[in-house]
Amino acid sequence: MFMEIPSTILVIIAGAIWISGYVFYSPKVTGIFRMQKDRPTPAVQFRDDIDFYPAKPTMLFGDHWAAISGGAPLANGVVGLQWGFAPLATWLWLGSVLAGGVHDHGTLFMSVRRKGDSIGRIANDILGPVGGKIFTFYTWFTVMLMNSIFIGFLVSIFAKAPQSVIPAVVGFMAAGPIIGYGVYRRGIRVMTMTIIMLIWVFITIWIGFLYPIPLPAWALWAIWTIYPMISAAIPAWWMIEPRNYMNFLLMAIGCGLLYIALLVGWLPMKFPAFTTFWDFRIAPSGPLLPLLVVMVSCGALSGLHAVWTTGYTARRIACETDTRFIGYGGFLKKIIARSGLIIRRQGGFLLESLTATSTMFCCMIMTWEEWFPLFKTHWTIAAATGYGKVLSTVYGIPYEFAYVFCFFWLSCFIITTLDGGARTGRILMVDLWRMISPKLVRRATLARWLGSITTMGVAFLFTLT
Repeated sequence: MFMEIPSTILVIIAGAIWISGYVFYSPKVTGIFRMQKDRPTPAVQFRDDIDFYPAKPTMLFGDHWAAISGGAPLANGVVGLQWGFAPLATWLWLGSVLAGGVHDHGTLFMSVRRKGDSIGRIANDILGPVGGKIFTFYTWFTVMLMNSIFIGFLVSIFAKAPQSVIPAVVGFMAAGPIIGYGVYRRGIRVMTMTIIMLIWVFITIWIGFLYPIPLPAWALWAIWTIYPMISAAIPAWWMIEPRNYMNFLLMAIGCGLLYIALLVGWLPMKFPAFTTFWDFRIAPSGPLLPLLVVMVSCGALSGLHAVWTTGYTARRIACETDTRFIGYGGFLKKIIARSGLIIRRQGGFLLESLTATSTMFCCMIMTWEEWFPLFKTHWTIAAATGYGKVLSTVYGIPYEFAYVFCFFWLSCFIITTLDGGARTGRILMVDLWRMISPKLVRRATLARWLGSITTMGVAFLFTLT
């Protein structure tokens, strides 16, 4: 079914759904939690300045979005198009508002009220010792497998776009500790540090395009295994939170450029609204139902987000009322990456679903005949091709520049989720050891490092299979 719709109309429809959901629906749903602004949170009660501490809300919001808006929602915005854009857009936009945001807010608030417990410890309390251990191991194993996939994605992306090496490895990895130290140890304002480090990051991006560094595969494997391993074990304020926050800003800029172009460009969206319900020649993944809701979880409704909302984010919530902004808003921000709209505070929940929608919109600029061969090659190729066409058409910038920038933009999403996955994997592994015997985690620092090494070490081994 072919129905050419201007990009401006689709962006307005998506924005209206997200904003209406956050303004009118989310207060009614989240009101049942009876949040108390003055109630002490685990970040204050159990502060250790490693996992537990009251984080700056803006930085935590950026960290949370970056952690959950990774390769999965971006890929889903491309993969889900095999059945047409209408089923995918409906699931992304309505699913995130009616279910995804509610799930993320609910699990985040639950963890805050349960001393910042991870999903594994919560399951142990509910299911009992045997069920809790099985659930925790299964969840850790799932996160570990996801980490192994993301390592492979990053190796592939940086091999295709060596211009991304300097900004990703030098720019962002240096920016994290500098911002963390400046904000949390020197008391410098977040905005001041943000401006300084954004200038630094853009300088490294410029240098990266001038001097691309094609690293050998073994070096890329080592970087994206060892770096998350270290980041997962050290204090969150020192690396992962500020680094993810900086990635969030660049991710937001990339989404913003895309959405503004789609909004003002009145570009013809050539992709068919519906292709097939079940034809393996057109939709190789299988039938529309149940495959759409199974495959396209991140960006609409993902139970795996409970791994990040509990334990990871909940331990740094300074105030209970921030859970709506970060949890409900954080899930819908994934839509931004796929749809491309970014709204802070009152629209923060839009961001995750937006993540998924952005790559969907990138591909919809093409016909099905143009898109399908690219999709069969790799979803990143399809997304980058569409992104390059949109930006070059509206802004007049060289297509090659926009194409390479998209790879860097995609890598920002995947790096942050790998980083968050390594830390949540470490938390789950240590919790599993604690369930088996508290003596195993008596030396907290050693347990933290062993949990991190185990998680990323096993993930690396799986990338070799």
